[in-house]
Amino acid sequence: MKKYFLVLAVCFSISTFAQNGSEIILFDVTISATGISLSNPVNITNHKGYDNQPFFYKTNIYYSSEVDSGQMDIKKYDYLQKTAITITHTEENEFSPTITPDKKFISCILQRKNGKQDLVKYPVNGGEPTILIDNLKVGYHAWVDNNSLILFVLEDTSTNGLHYYNITTKENKKIATDIGRSLQRVPGKQAISFIKKTPGEWLIREYDVVTKKITTIMPALHNHEFIAWTKKGLPLMSDGTDIYFAKQGKNWQKVKITGGLPLKNITRLALNGQNTKLAVVVAE
Repeated sequence: MKKYFLVLAVCFSISTFAQNGSEIILFDVTISATGISLSNPVNITNHKGYDNQPFFYKTNIYYSSEVDSGQMDIKKYDYLQKTAITITHTEENEFSPTITPDKKFISCILQRKNGKQDLVKYPVNGGEPTILIDNLKVGYHAWVDNNSLILFVLEDTSTNGLHYYNITTKENKKIATDIGRSLQRVPGKQAISFIKKTPGEWLIREYDVVTKKITTIMPALHNHEFIAWTKKGLPLMSDGTDIYFAKQGKNWQKVKITGGLPLKNITRLALNGQNTKLAVVVAE
């Protein structure tokens, strides 16, 4: 069966949801034999409050956005048409949108008023949510196939774990602990990457869903956990000020950025499938 690994990002504790303002900047991407460059930055959100956790599907960017009431809804921005619409209109908070493997639904984290964080799915054109997981406090999720996922689970106030979960059988298996908030497909492999927070050094590791083995790829940028991958397997990370890439586990090299738009406190990164667009989350 064809495997799917869809990146997600969401805040994972109640206190975290007191969000700072952020914007999503969209760049054109050029990748050559000598390096990676970004140009033509556009602020696609450009409103006061929280706009974060971008996810590409076709020509759309799905993201979590703060509305005037302070709640978080899922929005969709079409970067060809340069238009945005709101997908969810609820009294609770939605984070980390992605498209399910069958392309019929948007799955996301639903933060309840009582503090629970469930995994749900909405019809792709809007509608009522269906609960997928409500027995764990889910922070991030990555689809493996139509029935199984890899999860970031907040297990208590100080511990988080990487879990395999089957929504049909309810099988729940812990894979690793003390991980970062970025789960990403590793191009060319049936594996996902995650950041392992070891004492003194954070490592980029991958979990092979076939062999069930975990291997270390390379050290992450110091104390940074958000990563994206090009389709040829180059990791991208930011130190908060600049963006870097690495070739075959070698030293990090700086991405060239032009356009004059100031970037402050860079966090999440997301590439479209063609590697022609990069969404960068920055502070307001």
